[in-house]
Amino acid sequence: MKALFTCFVAIVGLFLSGSAYAQNARIIIENAFEAPVDVFLDGSREGTIRGDGEKTFAVRAGFTNVLVKRPNGTTLLKEMVRLSPGDATYLKVKQGKGTILVNNRGDEPLFISSRETEIDLWILPGETGRLSLPAGELRLTASIWSWSGMQVMESRTVWVEPHSERLVSLNFDAHLATLLLRNDDYRDVRVYVDGRFLSTLRSNQTGNFDIKPGTVHVRAVSVDGRVVYENSVTLRRDAETRLVLHRTVPVRHVHVRPGYAVR
Repeated sequence: MKALFTCFVAIVGLFLSGSAYAQNARIIIENAFEAPVDVFLDGSREGTIRGDGEKTFAVRAGFTNVLVKRPNGTTLLKEMVRLSPGDATYLKVKQGKGTILVNNRGDEPLFISSRETEIDLWILPGETGRLSLPAGELRLTASIWSWSGMQVMESRTVWVEPHSERLVSLNFDAHLATLLLRNDDYRDVRVYVDGRFLSTLRSNQTGNFDIKPGTVHVRAVSVDGRVVYENSVTLRRDAETRLVLHRTVPVRHVHVRPGYAVR
């Protein structure tokens, strides 16, 4: 009886050691996408990998079906791997691409650009532009052309899922306001509106700028870095707003010798 018990213990030990030996293969998955992904091994959900993260999974030696999805169900990686005991394999979830459909519902051509990519696109009124871009968070800027240069109408952050389409509709009032800015100061000044550099005005020069209507922050800075003018101004559509940077008197530095008076 004791011999049978000893044999049983030995068999169980061999089974457990063999089972542990079969589990010593590894799958290392790197998520190069900026958002979380779910990992499924042989149909069973084994965990989540954060954006730009990495995780190691212990698996049995042999064949393993690897499936990586976004929470919305979009498949980013599907692969069958074969591992021998003690092996490890490395898999990378790529960012992938998405598609943004930009519909111009306004009455002026729109220029669409993105700081994350080199794509620039003109979209005529009533038409839809198609942008194939790296998936994730993107910053789109919509501008229209005016006589004083390109005018930014809106900057919008858009999220696009991999292998999917996102529709963005834009409808702008293309009527602009005009800002007439005269520099009566003796110094040249740099003009900024809402933090964006517009132009450099020389002394006694007038600048004519077409700007999106509304309240804007106007700032004029001299070439030596001094703020000459700073204020919020309300601009009305199809109307002119005039601002004058009043002349300031240069400071005259006089060296006075002891015993002398300045007249």
